[in-house]
Amino acid sequence: MPAVSVIICAHNEKNNLQERLTSILEQEYPDFEVIVVDDRSHDGSYEWLLEIKKKYSVLNIIRLEEVPQHTNHKKHALTIGIKAAKHEIVLLTDADCKSISKKWIDKMARQYDLEGTELVLGVSLYEKTGGFLNSFIRYETLQTAILYISLALSGKPYMGIGRNLSYKKSLFLDNRGFKEYLNVTGGDDDLFVNKHTNGMNTAICTDEQATLYSKPKHNWKDFIRQKKRHLSVGKYYREKDKLRLGIYHISQTMLWIFFIFVVSAGQFSEILIVGLLMISRLIGQYVVFWKVSTKFGDINKLWLLPVLEIVFIFYYWILGTRAILSKKVKWK
Repeated sequence: MPAVSVIICAHNEKNNLQERLTSILEQEYPDFEVIVVDDRSHDGSYEWLLEIKKKYSVLNIIRLEEVPQHTNHKKHALTIGIKAAKHEIVLLTDADCKSISKKWIDKMARQYDLEGTELVLGVSLYEKTGGFLNSFIRYETLQTAILYISLALSGKPYMGIGRNLSYKKSLFLDNRGFKEYLNVTGGDDDLFVNKHTNGMNTAICTDEQATLYSKPKHNWKDFIRQKKRHLSVGKYYREKDKLRLGIYHISQTMLWIFFIFVVSAGQFSEILIVGLLMISRLIGQYVVFWKVSTKFGDINKLWLLPVLEIVFIFYYWILGTRAILSKKVKWK
């Protein structure tokens, strides 16, 4: 099994580190290190990390006191961590992520057994807390996972998520890391993958034991700010990927517009036919979401799917447009 360097960037994440870092430090794997890059924290994170290092020899700490001008903070911290990694296989996650299994590193690292693998795409979902916002967050996250996993499995990978992503250190260094989009807030995960992934060098890990769980946002304001940052990088994707995603979202939207139009203005026979077609489509959607939810152990309120999808359509086009037109978004 290859040696692995786990890298976590943290800015004022003491509470999350205290709650979740041990799930990473106590992984059952023969040869790994955990690098925590403390990015200018002033909440006692660094002092706590120094204390816990006495117990965990696999922990290495890097303290950043400043960030160069015109450099994105997250990308700078990640770059420092990757350069400091002792091992060729780099595994990335966030400070608020928790592994529910001690086999996370093992399951992700095994994907490099496939010849030619340079990137491994993992899955990270959000914890269930209750309420409509939480249902929507988990729906949106699961839909995104279904999209990038299914396209990757068909030989057309286009993105990954930094909460559970691995690639070779040499791939990062040989391609000058994030240099081409240092001025873009975000994209340290999906833009890097989008630029360097292909059907031959990318593996997908869908083992439930390799799934990580993150803390969801608890109010719409924080969630919208987070998703605005995520959606803002989509305009930098490869043209073929933008086309595929555009077709998907446009067809999803037009389907509901057509359905509502026919139901409100059509004849009984037309409503019946369109209604049966929509029911068939919803059944297929239920089956897909049920299978994926069951596989990853995150079963949402499936009866809410039609409502969640309609809300998603409005959310995607309104927030997506704002994100594309926005010139400045923040990491924290």
